[in-house]
Amino acid sequence: MSLITDLGDPDALRRFQAHRELLRMGHDAVESLCRVLKSNSGAVARRAAEILADIDDPRCIPCLIEAAHTSDPILRQKVIIVLGGLSDERVLATLCDALHDKLELVRVSAAQALSKIGNKLAVDCLLDALAGARGETFTFTIIEALGALDDPAAIPAIRQHLDSSNYHIRTRAERALNRLEHFSDTTSDGLM
Repeated sequence: MSLITDLGDPDALRRFQAHRELLRMGHDAVESLCRVLKSNSGAVARRAAEILADIDDPRCIPCLIEAAHTSDPILRQKVIIVLGGLSDERVLATLCDALHDKLELVRVSAAQALSKIGNKLAVDCLLDALAGARGETFTFTIIEALGALDDPAAIPAIRQHLDSSNYHIRTRAERALNRLEHFSDTTSDGLM
């Protein structure tokens, strides 16, 4: 398919036109886009992931989930970011698995994606990842995600980071706790 080839063209206009036409084709382009995603063909595969995320077709999700386990770390990160923009329950387990990726950039992207999805089922896997977190950026990103999910169950784990020697971890913990304690107060007021 020439449009797929054009996704890798050095000419930005040609890439944009191919992207736009594949989106317009929608369902008819899914199989070709999934094939290129499986091929691990660098920038073309990453662009295919973006297009698949924008096509409303149930066949896209399994294709993207499979690509989240590719050996290409840049494609893996791109797919994790793309999955974070989807509100499909099937992506939750993949994003939770990505919290344990060997590459910190993928782990950070997974935590950010889980906060975007907003599903409180993500709290348990984020708490698990926080307990064994390696890397300061990953740690404060998990804390931010937990704060964004508005689940007071995360408060005890976040409190443990209030005395961190790392400024970013400490301030993210303070912000998350302020949000969660406010959310907790507001919900309990509504119950009375």
